[in-house]
Amino acid sequence: MNLQQLYYFQAIYQWKNYTKASEQLNITQSSLSHSISDLEKELEVPLFYKQGRNIVPSEYADRFYLHVNRITEELAEARQEIRDQLDPQTGTVRIGMSHTLSNDFMPGMIRCFCSQPGCENVRFEWSEMVAAEVNQALCERKIDLGFGARIEDSALVFSFISADKMILIVPRDHPLSGRETAALQEIDGEPLITFTRVCGTRYDIDRLLRDNGVHPSSIQEAATEKLIAGLVAAGRGVAIVPVVPDLSMYDVIQIRLEGEAVERPMYMEWLRDDFMRPVVRSFRDFVVRKVSKA
Repeated sequence: MNLQQLYYFQAIYQWKNYTKASEQLNITQSSLSHSISDLEKELEVPLFYKQGRNIVPSEYADRFYLHVNRITEELAEARQEIRDQLDPQTGTVRIGMSHTLSNDFMPGMIRCFCSQPGCENVRFEWSEMVAAEVNQALCERKIDLGFGARIEDSALVFSFISADKMILIVPRDHPLSGRETAALQEIDGEPLITFTRVCGTRYDIDRLLRDNGVHPSSIQEAATEKLIAGLVAAGRGVAIVPVVPDLSMYDVIQIRLEGEAVERPMYMEWLRDDFMRPVVRSFRDFVVRKVSKA
C-alpha cells in the first residue's frame, strides 16, 4: 500500500465514478482501476461494486475512507507546518540563555527584530540555562540558538555578542572593603567562592586567575551569582562575579577590578554543519548585524 493508492481511493469514493475520478487525477482509467484492484487484493476485501455506469462503496470502503481521510489531513497539516517553518517571517525560534541576558539583552533584541516589517508573527520560546545545559540542548536539537558564556565544544559555532565587566565582592569586614578598586593579585591566597564547571563563567574566571598568577587558598563552588553572594556575605570567602542587579540585595562590598581584560565575554552559539530553519537564520543574522553596529 502506498500514498498514491490512498489518494486514488479517496477520489473514487468521492466521485463514485472511475471516469470522473481519472479525469480529476489526470491518469488513465485503466491505471486507476489497476491500482484499486491491487489495493483490494492487499486488504483482502472488496472496496467498490459496479452499479450501472457508477460504482457503490462497500461497507469496508466506508470504514477505510474514514482512516484515509485522517491520514491525508495529517499529511496536509504536516506539509503546511513544514512550509511555515521554511518561511523566514513565521515560525518559532527556540532559545536557551544565561539568566543575565533575560533582563535586557534578549528582550531588546526580540523587540527590535519583531519591529521589522513582516516579522511581527515570529514566535520566541526561551529557557534560562547554564552554559553546559545550552551546549547539550543544542546538540540534542532541543533549542535553535544559545546565548551565554562559552564552554568549548567542537560541534558548536560561537559568535561574540558582548562583554560583561567582572567585579570583586568581599564581606563587609574584609581588609579591602574600604577600597573602590583592587587588583586581582590582592586576593592571592584568599578563599574563593566561584561558579561550578557547568557555568561558562567559571572558565573565564579560571583564565583570569591563571593569567594574573592568583592562587586561591581554597575554592568553594556555587551555581549562581545569588548563592555566591550569599556565601561571601556569610564570610566564607571572596568572589569574582559579573555585575548583576541582584548583588545589591546582599550584604557584600562591590569593588571594581583594575585592568581592561577583567571581563566575561558572552556568545551566541549554534550547531555546526546542521540545517537551520530560515526564521532561525534570520534572527541569528539580525543579532550579528546589531552586535557589529554596537
